Amino acid sequence: MKIKLTTGYSYDTDNKHRRQALLNYIPTLSRRRKAELPHIAAQLRKAAILSPEELKIYDKATGTYTEPVEFTSCYHQASLEERRRSDNRFTFINKKCYRLPKADKEEDVKYALLTKYRYERMRHTETDPICVELKKAIAKVFPEAKDLRDDELKILLDERETEAHTYYGECISDDSDSDEERDFQDKPDISKKKLLTARQHSSRAGFMAYCRKMDGKSKVPSIDYKVRAKITRDDDFNNKQRRQVIADLKAINACLENHGKLPSDFLAKLKTKFVVAQYRGIHYTTSWWDMVARREHRAIDEVGKPQYSSAVLHSSGVKSYHDMINRLKNEPGFAELLVTNGNRLEKQLLRMQHSQPVVYNGYTYASLFHLLQNWYSADYAGIVDKLAKDLEQGEKSLFKPYLSNHSRPLLSTADIPYHALKYAYGIKLYKGYKDERLRPRWRKNGRAERPHSGKVYVSLHPLSDYTEYNPSHITSWFRSGLAKLSSLISSERETSFLGFLRGKRVVIQHKAKYPSFKIDGKYKKIFEVKYGINEAMFEKLKDGFKKFAPHSPERKNLKLMLGEYLCAYHEVRLIAEAEQKAKSMGAVLIYRDEHGSFARNEKGSIELNIPPDTPHTANKRLCPLIMAERKLNEALSPSKTKQVAKLIQKEATKTLASKLPGDKNEARRSRVRCRLFEDKSNYNADNEIVPVRTRVQGISL
Repeated sequence: MKIKLTTGYSYDTDNKHRRQALLNYIPTLSRRRKAELPHIAAQLRKAAILSPEELKIYDKATGTYTEPVEFTSCYHQASLEERRRSDNRFTFINKKCYRLPKADKEEDVKYALLTKYRYERMRHTETDPICVELKKAIAKVFPEAKDLRDDELKILLDERETEAHTYYGECISDDSDSDEERDFQDKPDISKKKLLTARQHSSRAGFMAYCRKMDGKSKVPSIDYKVRAKITRDDDFNNKQRRQVIADLKAINACLENHGKLPSDFLAKLKTKFVVAQYRGIHYTTSWWDMVARREHRAIDEVGKPQYSSAVLHSSGVKSYHDMINRLKNEPGFAELLVTNGNRLEKQLLRMQHSQPVVYNGYTYASLFHLLQNWYSADYAGIVDKLAKDLEQGEKSLFKPYLSNHSRPLLSTADIPYHALKYAYGIKLYKGYKDERLRPRWRKNGRAERPHSGKVYVSLHPLSDYTEYNPSHITSWFRSGLAKLSSLISSERETSFLGFLRGKRVVIQHKAKYPSFKIDGKYKKIFEVKYGINEAMFEKLKDGFKKFAPHSPERKNLKLMLGEYLCAYHEVRLIAEAEQKAKSMGAVLIYRDEHGSFARNEKGSIELNIPPDTPHTANKRLCPLIMAERKLNEALSPSKTKQVAKLIQKEATKTLASKLPGDKNEARRSRVRCRLFEDKSNYNADNEIVPVRTRVQGISL
């Protein structure tokens, strides 16, 4: 910029010598022509962007020391090192000097400012102080954008990012794999074994098919996920053990069919110890996780720790994950408070499972809990508003006798890792949350701004968890008409735990991370173990991110292909590691089938398959059965217009007699009556749980 004196003489501050000349001249001005100093300061305050050297001129002209302030950001708190960088830039707003977001060139500062504003708008309204501050800064630094709406700002920024082939986010996350590479190289014998295992996993994940498609144009390859989800036992799983496993599983499922529960004395008599794997993914959504929280959360080892639903966190006064991490570290007794509130909510939800049937929008649900679960699974984002609206009704509220707040009371897991991984990697976010995805954003130099996108937890559960705490099994609910969901939702193989996941269940945590493809970086051998990416795939991806600009269709396609492959590779890896964890516990890993029973494949081979014939893959076979169950549940509804109504047993019995007449349907009528009414009468909150069953007296729904 040029600073003019009242005499008409000017100094170009971009010129090092002229800038120094002005600094040397200011003491003379302060003695002879003091009126020039406020004039110089006013010009500097009016300037859009100031360098540290120009700020130094301002301080000398005013005779003060200016301590720049930070925008009151909640997603990033600048460190002392960041605030004191020699290449920072500044601007004055309302006589306050603000430090502007970091950018390599002065021209790019305005785009870094737009990026910062967009991140804050994901968390705040336009009238919140942080957004008002940033809008004023944009009006000064980037006047062409001051009157643009948020969607127009997005278009402007996207166009610039595409043109410049880079992004402008500040506080770039650490993405170094160097320490792991050194450790990998220092242990050649262990590394060789890990490489062999990784190649087996990547082969089963469909490595070659994905690699061929990483050209920015091809669609995701059609890979049989049933192959990915296969568990291969070691050779020491002999025929005698196999026969015992099959016999014990038959006994377990028979007990469930006839009694609806697995008593502790029954489980104690089994010769085989079984555990069931569940997989839970969390994504670092930008509205909940700031940079500090993400960094601290990655460093925490959560193996063996409980996991909590939003409702438990809400009732414990937790405002954000950052707040939760701080309280767990600094507040004695807070961990016990979470467990207490988790137990309390779980008991309330178990009570709700055994409430009377309810009709909602012309469809009969076996209990109020089944309606809650349907809301939750069908509309993860919308259930919060639905519950809030219901709880506001006071005595007329359906859920007030059971719930103390409108946050989500359930904790989602999956029977297979695929969807948990997709969620953690930001490939699949619930409706309403897509704009809050934490994107990796590979810059022009190939470095990812925010490579760490979430975590996946693998938990192993004793069989008692499934009847004592009775989590919802959406696959079997869908098949039997207990939930009115799409086949796409049911294919996610969801199991929802009530309120929280107990301690000592989580055995593995996987940090979901995208690799960087630095232009000047070399391939690291650890990549094949950590990401399932060999050198050939690495170079192909590196060339692709270098070639395809941000927001281009090819770049989007390449990101999706990489994300899908990482999910495929880690699915195979996590299932294999879950099997090894189970084995180390002296247990056999099993899964649940479409009936909610516990299953392994029926061929008696050493391979255990997660039951492949699920609602999503067997629509042709299952559709008539599912539609018949839904038609009956609609017929049982006494009201087609009233949004919510209770189902009375007498009315239901009468409807069943008319819709399912004759002796041949007596077993089915009895099963429906049991599911809706009789099965709940045995429930006692102080005794063993008698769950609402999906199979009764050996008759499949």
